[in-house]
Parts: sequence; structure tokens; C-alpha cells
Amino acid sequence: MEKERLEPQKLRVALKALIDKSCSQPNIPKRFQEFHIALVKKNFNAIEVSIDYHRKRVYMDIVLDDHESDVATGTLMVPTFRTNLLYQNLNEFLNSCIELDFENSPFYAKLMHSFSIKPEEHISC
Repeated sequence: MEKERLEPQKLRVALKALIDKSCSQPNIPKRFQEFHIALVKKNFNAIEVSIDYHRKRVYMDIVLDDHESDVATGTLMVPTFRTNLLYQNLNEFLNSCIELDFENSPFYAKLMHSFSIKPEEHISC
């Protein structure tokens, strides 16, 4: 499969549209919950994330120093900080988690691909 370079603006528009669509439903399907968790994990460098949509809280274990992990020696324990965030608007919170730059763009492109959505496509709500 040929890799194509995605324009950051198209990717941002597509991500925003997917977030809009995923937040527009009163009962968020599991597929969209997994999408939300992936965005939060990436943004906060968290290893465990759960979202309480009813209470508008995000619970997560944020990695404090991932340099202590060493796969070669089998040391996979990393120091984490357990926290929870309160959000007022899920859509705004998730949009604030997007950090499009050269390093993160492939992650977001892969995430969009996993939802079988091309950045050029218009997502209707």
C-alpha cells in the first residue's frame, strides 16, 4: 500500500469532523469511545484512560518518565501519575487534544485510516 503524505490542514478538518460526529450522539458507541481514548492517550502520554461521559470526567494514568522503560532488559515499569480531569464540553476537550506536527501527523493519519475515513471525505453528522 502506497503511503501518501497528508496535508496537515486536511487532516485537521477530517479529525474535527470525526470528533463532531462522535460527540453528536447521546449514547456514544464503543467504536467512538475507543477513538476518544486514543486521542487522550496520545495527547497526555497516558497508559490507561477511561472516560465517564455521564460525569464529564477523564481518568488516566499519565507517564511521568518513559525513559525508565527498557524493552531489552524487560523493565517495562514506568512511573505514572493517576489523575482525573473534568471537562465542560467533550467536543472542545477532544479537539484540544490534537497536536498536529511533523512527529504526530502519522499517528493521526493512521487513526483516521483505522476508521476507514480519508481526510478528503466530508463526514456528515
